[in-house]
Amino acid sequence: MPDDAPWNPCDEGLTPLAMNLNQIARRMGISYDADRAARLGAAYTSDKEPADAREIDHALVRYHFDSCINWLKARVSVDFAEDLRSNVLAVKQRFHQLELKACKLLSSEHGSLETNWVRNSIPQLTARHYDRLRELFPEHEHYPERSEMPEELAAFESEFLDEYTSIQSDLQRVASHLRDAAATVRGIKPGGQQGVGAGPETLPDGTPFTVLQIKIMKALDGQGLTKESLAFEVSDGDSSRFFRAGGLKELQAAGFVKNKRGVGYYRVDKPPILDD
Repeated sequence: MPDDAPWNPCDEGLTPLAMNLNQIARRMGISYDADRAARLGAAYTSDKEPADAREIDHALVRYHFDSCINWLKARVSVDFAEDLRSNVLAVKQRFHQLELKACKLLSSEHGSLETNWVRNSIPQLTARHYDRLRELFPEHEHYPERSEMPEELAAFESEFLDEYTSIQSDLQRVASHLRDAAATVRGIKPGGQQGVGAGPETLPDGTPFTVLQIKIMKALDGQGLTKESLAFEVSDGDSSRFFRAGGLKELQAAGFVKNKRGVGYYRVDKPPILDD
């Protein structure tokens, strides 16, 4: 986007932040590989490894979360913005607190009187927990009930595993909240009826728009979207879906949608308002 273009709270803030938090939540479900971590050392980190709470901090800075909240306060409502802010910060704080608790436990086990930060502290403890369960219940075909476990293992599940799973779920929830906030800014009612509204509803040969094409036209109503933002709005982040038959290509070929550098994809009949 050109340097003098107005800041877009959706494309540069709310939408990519929602995508990033969803990715973090997904990676919270990845198992810790102790052998691989020992082999790679400091290099043990990638999109395919467990996430940690600091990644949320980085995402909030990278995608200008505070600026988004201030923008929403000024143009939507203070209550709406504060509700969004409190939900995001609450789940971030819970993740940090659980990681701190895990680091304290690992530090004390290594004889340290101070709490040292340990990367993948929760996944490490979880992997060790599952190893102990396999040792204690080698004949079990199914996961043992907590009533069968030693007290310390049952307590770990309650204090760590349940909270970790809850944080993962709540992180996905706030990502959805951010996506709904972006939809509100764009004038799209979350969960509302799909429809193009005023404008074309069929291709030039009379073929009615597909559901995906209706979503695309609705998402581009009065605004330009990058490929990534459009994909997040209409196809769960998978841009390849709207390049298939029944998607974006037919809309472009018909002249209904165009792509412009610095603007993104936009509707010809309802283009975004651009500064001169």
